Amino acid sequence: MSIWLNHDSKVIVQGLTGAEGTKHATKMLAAGTNIVGGVDARKAGTSVSIGGRELGVFGSVEEAMKET
Repeated sequence: MSIWLNHDSKVIVQGLTGAEGTKHATKMLAAGTNIVGGVDARKAGTSVSIGGRELGVFGSVEEAMKET
């Protein structure tokens, strides 16, 4: 299976506000990944600061895709 990403790709992290999501998002941002937000149904409408970036939290992947 191939994954097609480039510098223009937008990435949404499911479970962004949890320990594992935050850990991996931090590493991905440090590597230059263009994270545009995350998904956590219980924390939708909030935002988190990771790696010096403020990332929106959405209730579903569909909502995150529409908003970003």
